[in-house]
Amino acid sequence: YDHADSFEREFEAIKHYDPVSRKHPGLVPILQVGRSDEQGFYYYVMELADDLERGRDIKAETYKPHILGL
Repeated sequence: YDHADSFEREFEAIKHYDPVSRKHPGLVPILQVGRSDEQGFYYYVMELADDLERGRDIKAETYKPHILGL
């Protein structure tokens, strides 16, 4: 991030989305949110998208995400 305020704004937005994501059936829930101030990053963990060919039956060897752009 070029500006600290952009980093903080985005991190705060993710933290606000976190509880909302678990209450709405159309949103992918966030499983974990964290940050490392020493290294200057934040992270969030979400479930994998459904597989393009197999849906929710995911096989790691052949997984291709089904994304909205397809």
